[in-house]
Amino acid sequence: MDKMRSLKRKRVEAPRIPTLEDVHPYSRWNLCVRVYHKFHVERLASGRKRLNMVLLDDKGKKMAAVVYDDDVDRFDPLLVEGRVYYVWKMLAEPIMRNQDYLFADSQFVCHFSSVTTINELRNVNERLIPLFPAFIPFDRVWEFTLDNDTYVGKCFSFLLFVLTVLL
Repeated sequence: MDKMRSLKRKRVEAPRIPTLEDVHPYSRWNLCVRVYHKFHVERLASGRKRLNMVLLDDKGKKMAAVVYDDDVDRFDPLLVEGRVYYVWKMLAEPIMRNQDYLFADSQFVCHFSSVTTINELRNVNERLIPLFPAFIPFDRVWEFTLDNDTYVGKCFSFLLFVLTVLL
């Protein structure tokens, strides 16, 4: 009788994949993210390079990500805007200058390095990882734009553009 019970299958649950909300600084993370936006490679002083990106998780949260120098040559052709990747060993650090990452929901920036590896996930349903983040609720727009002249200026410019098209 005991042998019969031991042969039964046991339910195994997969561990939860961390999201951008779980990230805390000075540690390496394995995350499933969508490349929401990829900026052009910047050429910095003395031959250095930088690639900035915005990553999006399954809850619609955005986080800044950056790649430097030789790693830019490695990751730039592999990371495509709109595609989903599982990323291993990405380092999270606090954002030092907020004006550099106005687009992010998180106070951390992820660094891709020589130990970071990625694997593209194909055929990912948009409901699992959204193609676009959720909109800011209208009642929070004022709170978000406080002390953010750049964002207010862009919103105002967009509003003027829409009005000229409609009128």
